[in-house]
Order: sequence, then C-alpha cells, then structure tokens
Amino acid sequence: MIKKKSGFTLIEILVVVSVMAILFSLGLAQYMKFNRQQILEQAILELKTDLTDARSKALSGKKECTEGVFDGVLVDFSPGNYVLYSSCGGGLDLKLISDTQLSSGVKITESPEDGILFKPITGGTDIQEESGATITLSGYGTTKNLEVYPDGKIDLISE
Repeated sequence: MIKKKSGFTLIEILVVVSVMAILFSLGLAQYMKFNRQQILEQAILELKTDLTDARSKALSGKKECTEGVFDGVLVDFSPGNYVLYSSCGGGLDLKLISDTQLSSGVKITESPEDGILFKPITGGTDIQEESGATITLSGYGTTKNLEVYPDGKIDLISE
C-alpha cells in the first residue's frame, strides 16, 4: 500500500505568503496615515494649550518685565515654530517659553504677521477683525485651523 504524503505544495505556500504580504502592506499604509494625522492633531492641540497659557499669563497681570509697563503676552509665529514673549512698553522683554518647534513635517502656513498680543486684565487680544485671526498648521496633506478672537477666545475649527 502506498502512503499519500500530506502537506502543502510550493504554489499554496507562495499564494498564502503573497496574500499576507499584501494585507501587511495595506495595514502599514493605514497605520502611517493615522500616525501622521495624530502628529498634526497633537501639534494643533499643543498650540491651543500654549495660546491659552499665554492668555492666562496676561490675565494674571504678573509683571514679567525688567523695565517698562507690562503690555501683555505676545505670541510670535514663524513657519517652523512660535515663541511667547513678555511685551513691555511696546518692546519684547523676556521669553516666557523657549522656541516651540513644531513636529517634523508640520508647519504654520497662516498666522497674523505681527503675532497675537494677549492683553492684561481683559484677556483680550490686539486682533482688530471681529471674525478673529486664523492660525493654520499644515502637514502630511492635511490642515488644521485655530481661530483667535478679539476677546481672547480660542477655537479649534473642524473641517
């Protein structure tokens, strides 16, 4: 009597390995897309937190000036970072936080040219337009927006 050998053929193994490779590459692509979205989401939330902190520091009215009158807290923007300064007598005096570098691949594509000054006592800003000022962060093919209003309110704008 001849015994039949059981097992898989080379073709069957190659088909299974190919299907697994395709599924793995699709899963990896989705993971990378999700990860990039989370990097941008984290950057916009960190910016919102820092703007809220700037408003709080201005509202406290704590004078953080070596000389001059405390005008508030100025947030100055550049494409790759932003900085919070203590504004005294119209000039910048002390850095309240060091340059906050945005994550790699994320940049500020729209912001007020002269920055945003959060004023003491009222917590309002120097923004003139009633509609507020938009700060846009872009990265990985997506954008996120923050709106800062003259009264100091900060909103994350959903797309």
